[in-house]
Amino acid sequence: MKLFKLLIFFAILFLFVIPVAFATSGACSYHGGVDCKAGKDGDGSVICNDGWEDSSVQYNDMVGCSNDYTINIDSSYDRTLRFQMAKNACLDIYSGFSTMFFDEVDANMEKGQESTTAWANASRTTSSYCKMLKEQNEQESLERCGNSGEWDGNECQCPYQHFWSNKKGQCLGRELACEEVGIENSYLGIDDNCYCKTGYGWDKNGETCISETEICKKTYGKHSIKINDGHNKFSCSCESGYAWGKEHQCVTVSDWCKEGFGDKAISVLQEGIEVCSCKNGYLLNSTQTTCVPNLFSTTWFKNLFKYILIKK
Repeated sequence: MKLFKLLIFFAILFLFVIPVAFATSGACSYHGGVDCKAGKDGDGSVICNDGWEDSSVQYNDMVGCSNDYTINIDSSYDRTLRFQMAKNACLDIYSGFSTMFFDEVDANMEKGQESTTAWANASRTTSSYCKMLKEQNEQESLERCGNSGEWDGNECQCPYQHFWSNKKGQCLGRELACEEVGIENSYLGIDDNCYCKTGYGWDKNGETCISETEICKKTYGKHSIKINDGHNKFSCSCESGYAWGKEHQCVTVSDWCKEGFGDKAISVLQEGIEVCSCKNGYLLNSTQTTCVPNLFSTTWFKNLFKYILIKK
């Protein structure tokens, strides 16, 4: 008697349970199984859990979805779930998704679909549409903003502490905001003011940052050079063979001598250093301020004789 009951148990297991497993596996084996609560597809076939609708298995032939094996699900909860799925798919993408969703539900009901099926199909259609919009938006964003920004329909939005550069067509860090408005070689400080980078300073108009070497040349002439003082500061000097002129420009030592001691002054090299002297036949006056004729110089007498002859 026990053996007979055991045989009956295995017979029921083979006839009902095993077919259910095979039917479900064969219908949506690679799509997460059959979504029984979604109802029938438009052609009467089953719908898979991942939304795949091309199964060859008919809903009515699916043992696992028959009334004897389907868990009764509250229809109100199911409709709410389907609407929420569409809402999540369309969030921040399509504000009119709600109208589209319910229009789809009405259209599906008019086609004769059951309520649960109509809502499930409306959810899939709306979600698919929003997915398409999202892909289009991502493509437009990539074309307009590249990989650094995101298009919001009006302009490229950048991550925190970044801004969109129309000049370079990409998102840049806020420290480059000053260069964006034309102040080269600068950065934006924490106080939102523009400062020159190390090795640069403001030009005389205070409009842009130029190199410290350029500052010297623009201020004191092309023969001016920059000298570091070792304390992140600099000063300007003159190249070898040049000295500060009266107009605060670097001039040749010869010109500097003439500025200081008159046009009869010259520069001479003494022990590797250029110094000022007077031309032959001239010497410094008693106040050491200008070159005057040397009355005891034969050169001066010769020049004077030539001068008298020319005058005659």
